[in-house]
Amino acid sequence: MARDAGAGKSAAFGRIDPFCWVAVVPMIIGGLLTLLGGVTELGIGLLVLAVLVLVFDSWSNRPRPGIDRRRPAAARRSRGADW
Repeated sequence: MARDAGAGKSAAFGRIDPFCWVAVVPMIIGGLLTLLGGVTELGIGLLVLAVLVLVFDSWSNRPRPGIDRRRPAAARRSRGADW
């Protein structure tokens, strides 16, 4: 069936971690300010680095096929000695 055709594939990118923005926003602001200040190479470099950080974070958080993120109901009910 058509639904089963993509069952083994995973998404190339996932959600961006909110804490990633803590590093990216200052890079974007710094890149824009250096572009406005006339240092074009540094500004473009900072903007490209910010985009690369976002892409890497999204790639590292992509969903993997076959891994169930939810714990089974039995594991939620009984907390063993390792808790």
